[in-house]
Amino acid sequence: MGRGSLNLLLPRQRFSAASGRSAAQDDGAPGWQETVAAKLAVPLAEVAAMHQRLTAPDMSLSTPVDVTGGGTSLQDRIADERDDPELVTLKARDGRRRRQWLAAALNELSPRERLIIIARWLNGVGDTLDTLGRRLGVSKERVRQLESRALDKLRRVIGARIEQTADLFASA
Repeated sequence: MGRGSLNLLLPRQRFSAASGRSAAQDDGAPGWQETVAAKLAVPLAEVAAMHQRLTAPDMSLSTPVDVTGGGTSLQDRIADERDDPELVTLKARDGRRRRQWLAAALNELSPRERLIIIARWLNGVGDTLDTLGRRLGVSKERVRQLESRALDKLRRVIGARIEQTADLFASA
């Protein structure tokens, strides 16, 4: 979408100024849409779409849409794409629990292993093996070995927690 795109709901005033007429006026003059498209540097299809939106009658969202008298309105057909409140609550609770499990599992690691896991997986940047090797004074292969061992420990500690089904359903 370009800088002057009409899809950004161009104000009526700018549209009217470019066309030399109000949006509601009859568009009988041939070529007026091409003139507006050229003045605003937008595709002709966008000018036609904007003209249609500006000249269409307003419609209430409470307007009934079913002819059988079932009471369905336009607003009833607008989908709410958000998660339902129960799912939001469950995700928040599960997220807290996972953070607690991870914190407990990280405490099982040596300080060097913890530093590697945090630097490689948890800080958002993902330091390289070489960078960590220089920081710790070891080879990048040794960092890889330490990381592998630390990840195995984390899997084992967290896996033991999850196998206890009471942990899955305990109150937050």
